[in-house]
Amino acid sequence: AAEPDDLSTLPNIANKSVQALNDAGITTFRDLLDAGPAKIEAILTKAGLAAKTPVVPKWMVAAAEKVAKA
Repeated sequence: AAEPDDLSTLPNIANKSVQALNDAGITTFRDLLDAGPAKIEAILTKAGLAAKTPVVPKWMVAAAEKVAKA
């Protein structure tokens, strides 16, 4: 399995969101990209963390940049 990435480095992400993603098996930037925005938003909603601002696209951009640099 891939070494987990520090998802807390994504812009405007809260620790509860990181935990919800980790609990759902999203532990790397690649996982985040592979899941796609709709699945990420569904995970957050299920965890009671519906984003109040459209931060998921920002997370996708940041994750893509981090994967490209890896």
